[in-house]
Amino acid sequence: MRNVAILATEAKSLMSNNQSIDTVDLHTVPVTCGLVATKPPLLDPKNDHHRSSAVVRIKAFSCNYRDQTFIIAASLKARDKFFYVIGSDFTGEVVEIGADVQTVAVGDRVIGNNAYHGLSLNAPARQGVPSNHASAEYQVLSESQIIKIPSNMSDEKAAAFSINSQTAYSMVRKIGVSKGDHVLVTAARSNTSLSAISALRKYEANVYALTTSSGYESRFAELGIAEVINSHDDERLIELARSVGGFQCVIDPFFDLHLTKVAALLAPGGRYTSCGVWRQYQGLLESDTQKEVLDLSGALSQCILNNIQLVFNCLGSRDDLAQAIGDFAAGDFDVVIDSTYTGNQVGAFLSRTFTSADRFGKVVYQYT
Repeated sequence: MRNVAILATEAKSLMSNNQSIDTVDLHTVPVTCGLVATKPPLLDPKNDHHRSSAVVRIKAFSCNYRDQTFIIAASLKARDKFFYVIGSDFTGEVVEIGADVQTVAVGDRVIGNNAYHGLSLNAPARQGVPSNHASAEYQVLSESQIIKIPSNMSDEKAAAFSINSQTAYSMVRKIGVSKGDHVLVTAARSNTSLSAISALRKYEANVYALTTSSGYESRFAELGIAEVINSHDDERLIELARSVGGFQCVIDPFFDLHLTKVAALLAPGGRYTSCGVWRQYQGLLESDTQKEVLDLSGALSQCILNNIQLVFNCLGSRDDLAQAIGDFAAGDFDVVIDSTYTGNQVGAFLSRTFTSADRFGKVVYQYT
């Protein structure tokens, strides 16, 4: 079976096709990548876990922001015969099921279910993202880690669906968006924010996009954005907030970038939600000397004074994902695709995913 992987020197001997080897620069780190051939996994009827599992043949996959940390770490710490299989979103076809499986059948098309309910002493051994190696062409996955998709969802869309959609639907649900609310979505060109913008359409809210990028006004308008504000234009952002009486909701993928900026812009009793931090991988880079100080005390004091609800979010529930799938099937939700790669285009896929300044939407790698 094929795997899209990060490679060390001697790992090249495992390559299924040497023409797929490439090296890309990821935040000053040279990343060697390519297609690795390995043996596919099999269901073991003697393994109790496998009785409730399925073998899924992966058709396409994509990476998310979180994958950068794994890829950089793998490249910096690679041993001579080491390779690291990448990917966290996927779609595939069920090719075999265990004896106790009931919710999927052979031939079903599925995506990953990243249901996560928080750390607990009573939690299952594995919650959240089913695999950090989603490009492995065949995988044994628990029945609870996959969910069926409708026929009108293409492999390309499905491979870009799970994590961002499940996260966005969870965030929108938790902050209780209502018709007519003024909602600010920060880092608007990030994939989580694009999913949140799409998820907000059915609420008939007034949605505003905050972004450092320029030239995407028409793309955002097509997604229903009322106004695009440049992240550096504090004057316009404050003016807008005042004109609407403060934002009822803020959806922010990176609290370390935006919390101090938007805390004073929320209406009394407003709701703020975040699902992550921007500088996830920076600690791995010796050359990184930039130190940003987050005025957390000032931001939280402002939130206290204005009775702001702070809601932090990790992934989402199975119901959140099921709702996103249902809305997609009904034409009420979509994911934005930037581009699709295949074959020997592993380096181009990684470069477009993580280093292209003009990327807009998810980048997908598809097996053919």
